This record gives sequence, structure tokens and C-alpha cells, in this order.
Amino acid sequence: MVGGIKNKVGSMIQKPLAKQLRFAATVGLGLIPIYGPFLGTAAGAADEFLIDRVFPTSGVFAFLTETYPSLFESA
Repeated sequence: MVGGIKNKVGSMIQKPLAKQLRFAATVGLGLIPIYGPFLGTAAGAADEFLIDRVFPTSGVFAFLTETYPSLFESA
């Protein structure tokens, strides 16, 4: 059950809009005076860690949810 949630969250955060929002957030943190470069770098590293390690995407899961969304809907 946990694996299913991780796959769903992973596929949601890999969508183009989510990527743009994450990028805007890290750039916004980087623009803060004095601490910005450190915060932006830390946020980028944390984002990369979350995407790669905590919420990886499964190619099969992503393909099936995009092609056959009715398979994963709860009744």
C-alpha cells in the first residue's frame, strides 16, 4: 500500500507544472538577500534528493496511469 502511494506521489511531482513550481520555488529562495545562495542550493539539493530517492517514478506505473486511469480509480 505504501509503494502505491509513493508511485502516485512520484508521478504527480514529475509532471511539467510541478517541475516548474519546484524550479520557481528554488529560484525564489535563491533571490533572498545574503542567505539566498545558500538557501537556493540547499533547496535544490533537497528537491533532487526527494525526487530521486524518496519518490522515484516507475515507468510502468506512469504509463498505465496515463493510458488506463480507470484501472487505478477506487470504486
